[in-house]
Amino acid sequence: MRWRGIAIAVVTASAVAGCGLIQPQAADKPVPAGPLGPIRPALTGGLPIECRGLPVDRCLEVGSGVPAGPDAIRIIVSCEILVCSQTDAAFRMDSIDAKGNTSSVGRGTWGNAQQP
Repeated sequence: MRWRGIAIAVVTASAVAGCGLIQPQAADKPVPAGPLGPIRPALTGGLPIECRGLPVDRCLEVGSGVPAGPDAIRIIVSCEILVCSQTDAAFRMDSIDAKGNTSSVGRGTWGNAQQP
């Protein structure tokens, strides 16, 4: 029984660490209001940024200073491919207002990743 508990813990940790709980977000569909990922202050003092499936430091770099509408309360940066890493990522950025409405504010990549 002890090994079964350890195996479950390892599988759970692997899913979380590998962004298995946050699915890639399609560019043509609205993002869920969430929050689904950590929300951090922007590096430049702008809107808070929610990172979904991306390394937090890279997410904050790309999400800081993103222009959004006057009603926006945070920026959501979502991975658009199966795994976003420090070296490769394709992502989308959306703003969200207090009512949970989202709107696209941009897309981007780093490394060798391609937009889906």
